[in-house]
Amino acid sequence: MSYSADTLKRHYQNNYKKQRISNLVELREKTAKLSLTEFSKQIGIQKSNLSSLENGDRDLSLFNIQAYKTFFHEKYNLDISTDYLLGYSNNKYANENYQMISKITGLTDNSIDCLKSLQQYGKMTHGIKVLNN
Repeated sequence: MSYSADTLKRHYQNNYKKQRISNLVELREKTAKLSLTEFSKQIGIQKSNLSSLENGDRDLSLFNIQAYKTFFHEKYNLDISTDYLLGYSNNKYANENYQMISKITGLTDNSIDCLKSLQQYGKMTHGIKVLNN
């Protein structure tokens, strides 16, 4: 494969753009549970720009990536993977342990989220300690 800008852009659009759009919408709707307007206000990205990102009409900038990562870290204690934000992965966790657990066990991010929630409420301790290590 050629590494020219045009070739890389076409390759990205053909292989990863759809996943990126899905990942960004999922973060806002399922994790943050916010409307586009409210999410825009909280994350510091203009609503029109956020809408363009979620529609695939605009590429993520470094600022956008930083805003998403900071917002979800501060509000939800999630270390979101840059690969997830860009659409290269459907595993949202940057933590290598979570990625390994997902790969080996086949657990989805939602399953891991559920286990993490159980830990926060003190209903399950031993299995979750393994996930956190």
